[in-house]
Amino acid sequence: TSTIKVSFWDHLCGSDNTAANKIYNNPAVNQCGANNLRLKLSSDNANCGTSAATAAACGIVNPHFATDAAHETAPWPFLDKKGNNGIYDQGELYEAGVNLSALGLGGTCFSSFEAESRASTSATATLKALAIGGFGACTSGLATTPSAGQGGTVPIGSNGTYSSTDSALLNVTGATTWTGTLRFFICGPIASGTCDGTTNVGTQVGSDRTVLNTTAQPFISDATSITAAGRYCYRSTFTSGTTGVPNASDAAATECFTVTPLTPSIATQLKVTPGDTNASTVAIGTTVYDTATLSGGTTNKGGTVRYRVYTDNTCATLLTGTAGTAYNTQADVTVAANVVPNSANITLSAAGTYYFQATYQTGDANNVAGATSTCTSETLIVQATPAPHSTPVVQIKDTVTVTGLSSSPTGNLVVGLYSAAGCALANQIGSNSTFTIGAGPFETSFVAALAGDYYYKVSYAGDANNVAFSDCSEHVGVSITTLP
Repeated sequence: TSTIKVSFWDHLCGSDNTAANKIYNNPAVNQCGANNLRLKLSSDNANCGTSAATAAACGIVNPHFATDAAHETAPWPFLDKKGNNGIYDQGELYEAGVNLSALGLGGTCFSSFEAESRASTSATATLKALAIGGFGACTSGLATTPSAGQGGTVPIGSNGTYSSTDSALLNVTGATTWTGTLRFFICGPIASGTCDGTTNVGTQVGSDRTVLNTTAQPFISDATSITAAGRYCYRSTFTSGTTGVPNASDAAATECFTVTPLTPSIATQLKVTPGDTNASTVAIGTTVYDTATLSGGTTNKGGTVRYRVYTDNTCATLLTGTAGTAYNTQADVTVAANVVPNSANITLSAAGTYYFQATYQTGDANNVAGATSTCTSETLIVQATPAPHSTPVVQIKDTVTVTGLSSSPTGNLVVGLYSAAGCALANQIGSNSTFTIGAGPFETSFVAALAGDYYYKVSYAGDANNVAFSDCSEHVGVSITTLP
C-alpha cells in the first residue's frame, strides 16, 4: 500500500482563511493546509503495481532484499544502516510519479518541487526524507517590430505627419493558460539610445491592454502621429498576471526607426512693378522684384528663403553698386505654411544681363534646406533706350552771270548771303564769295542752319570802263524740321 498526497503552493491560500477552506492538519482535496499548500490529491491506494494506468499519482518500492541475487544496485553512492554498500535492501528505494495534467496543473508553472516522506499522512508529521528538484521554468519573451521596420527608415508624409504603430509577439512557455497586461511606449525624437524606460522614459501609446493566451497575435499598438522627422524608439512591456510566468519587455535597438525629412525644390519668377507682370527684358530704370515657389516637401513648410542678383550666368559674382548692394543684403524672408514672401524691389540703371536666384536657406524639422533655383532660369536683360536728335542745315546755291561788260573788265564780283532784307553787315551769313569779274557763270554755296528768308547781295566796284553795281533783292525761303 502506498499513500500519496500532492499539494501545490497557492498564494490565494493566504487570503482563504475560512474554517471550511483552511484545515492545517488534514485538509480535504482543494482545501488549503499549512504554508499556503493547497491539497490536490490524497490516495491511500497509490501502489504503481496495482493502480490504474490513468492514476494521477502512484509510488512503488524495490521488491528485493540485498541478499537476493536480483537485488537493485544504487545508481549513486549509498550505504544503509546494515552496511549494504551500493545496493538496496527491500523497501529502501522508493519511486513515485505524479501526472500534473491529470490534476489540472499541466498548464501551471512550477519552478521547483519537493518530495518528502513523513511518519504519517499529516503534512506536519515528522519528516523522514525529502528530495528537492527543479522543473523547467516558465518563460516569457516579447519581440516587437515598429511599422517602419526594425531599424527602418521612412519619409515624413507630405502633410507633415507619419502614422506609426508597434507590433508585439508574446511567447510564453511552460503554461498553457496565462494572462497579463501589455503596454506600448514611444520615445523621440532622440539622437541616440533606446526607449529604455530610464534615460528615455517615453510616452505611453494608448491604454493598458489585457492579453490572454487566447488573444490573437501579433498585438498591434494604437497609431501614433509623428509630426517631426527624427529618430524614434518603441518599448513594450508585459506584466504577467499568472503565477510563475515572468514579466517581459522589449526595448532593443531594433525597436528604433528614423523618420526622414523631405527635400523641396524652388523656382522663381521676376515681376515688374507696378503691374506685377512677368519680367525678362526691361528698359533701364525699370523696377523689378523676385518671387519664389517651393514644391515638394511638406505642404506646411516653414524656414527662410534668400534672394540675390548676380552678374554672371553661374551666379558666382554678386551685383555691386548702390542698387546691387541693397538688394543683396536684404534680410531672408520667412516661409509660412509653404508661402514664400516676395523679394525687395530693385531698379537697375545700367544696361546688361542680370541673373536672379533664390535659395531655400533654412528648412524646418520636416524639410531639408539648400535648394536653389537654376541660375540661368531667371535672366533679366536691361536695355538702353536710344533716341535720335538732329539739327539739319540747308545748303543754298546760286548761279550768277554778268552781262554788258566791256572787253577786258577788271575787278571782282562779290556775292554775300544775309538773313534780312537790306543786307546789312550785321545780318551777313558766313563770308563773301569773291570771283574775278567776267561774264560767268559764277556758282555760290552758303549754309543756312535756321529756317527763314535769306537774301543775296551781288556787287561789283566797277572800273574805268564799267559802272559799279550792288543788288540785295534776290532772296530764298528755307523751311527746317528738326528731331527733338
